[in-house]
Amino acid sequence: MDVVLSGRAAKPKAQSLVGTLSFEFSMDDSLLDVVLPHFLSSLAPSWDARHENGLTTNDIRLTFFSNISFKGSLNMTLREFVQIHLDFPFAKAMPPVLKQSARSIGPFPAFLYFELHVQQDLFENRTNEDMNITSGKGHAGGKRKKNGHDENERPIKRIHGGGGIAMLSTFNPPADYVSPVAQPLRTKVTLYRTAYTVSDDGEVSLDESTREALQSPSFIHDSSLGQGVMKTVYQLDSPGHTYVVKRFHRMSPKEDKAVSVADNNRLLLDELKLLGCIKWLLASFYEYGKQQGVDLDTSLIVTEAWYAIEDVANTKPCHASGVSDDDYDVDVRDSGVAWLLEPRRSGGVMKYCGTVLGSKFKPVQGRLAATIYAFIHFAWLYSKKSILLCDVQTMIIRQDGKELNVIFDPMAHTPKGCSGPGDHGDKGIKDFIEHHKCTTKCESLGLDALEDDLEDLDLE
Repeated sequence: MDVVLSGRAAKPKAQSLVGTLSFEFSMDDSLLDVVLPHFLSSLAPSWDARHENGLTTNDIRLTFFSNISFKGSLNMTLREFVQIHLDFPFAKAMPPVLKQSARSIGPFPAFLYFELHVQQDLFENRTNEDMNITSGKGHAGGKRKKNGHDENERPIKRIHGGGGIAMLSTFNPPADYVSPVAQPLRTKVTLYRTAYTVSDDGEVSLDESTREALQSPSFIHDSSLGQGVMKTVYQLDSPGHTYVVKRFHRMSPKEDKAVSVADNNRLLLDELKLLGCIKWLLASFYEYGKQQGVDLDTSLIVTEAWYAIEDVANTKPCHASGVSDDDYDVDVRDSGVAWLLEPRRSGGVMKYCGTVLGSKFKPVQGRLAATIYAFIHFAWLYSKKSILLCDVQTMIIRQDGKELNVIFDPMAHTPKGCSGPGDHGDKGIKDFIEHHKCTTKCESLGLDALEDDLEDLDLE
């Protein structure tokens, strides 16, 4: 099968999209119910990376080689399809480069060649998406979407984590073997983790009934995995599991003031509550999209996270905690040292927006990106304009055979500027509203325009 983009009726054109794809089907498979949906699902990853909206069977047309139409409709099995085309000369036509492959598989009907034509005019009429813009064909400053927004393309940048192929050794060491390779320095810790719960109206709180000790022995590495502007990340090893633990080392991007144990504990609890709030908003977003019949990318999830307390009642805090001997007092012994605990993952990271957007902000293209920007827009309205998400990034994982995009380390702006470090209050909200460009997802969801909210902001 070849996938071809067919132009608007006024300017017919054909452009190959992904090259030739090969699939194997049973003769009893239905063209309409099995073959065509399989073609679309195979095309989806490459298509969704460049477009805000997914394809449906109403956007495409299946033909023989060189755009030769079939006899009859697609509402038949492959066996029935072959029967009515046995004497049809074009049924055996294919590109010359495929003839050798066809001979190795067998003559017609063992080998069938199809073209799948994406009808640009039908797609644009259904979605209101200008494919000349979202597929990267627009000219900077010249092309505009039908809704009037400038949509210059931004190259997608991926930051790759420590992935790769694990090489398995057959060496079976004796019980008393000591590796000559230096082992990472790490400190044994006793950690108690607690999950959060979210009420029907979005209130997030710790669920004390879930409090449990992390399996022993657990170790936090002395050296960090990385450090951001305000947080430092360390690896935690527990029997059968690898986690990351995070703590604050700075109160705000502009202050280099040391973070006390009490401040760190409070800030991490605020961050956990923000994750819970986003999880609630995301579930509401998907439910609303389903009710409105809008084609959203449903691969988004929010990272698992727990509020973890390092028990330091009878032992000093671990090296990674940054707690000095002078700070190790009665209050710290009683409260413990807090960490934000998450599963450790490795994979590609995609950033969709920073803490502030700025005049040079260029939105990421694609169906997932359009869904994320619409989610940020929706969350602001659904929360009654009390929280505007920012610094949104995702990591790609595979879970239960599915590819998911995990939201992690988000931030937010709120009217009172009280959601945590990086909350720029009304100024941060104004920045996003001024630079947000509604996608077709925002329009299909019927979300109110954001510009009217600028009058309500306190920018003194």
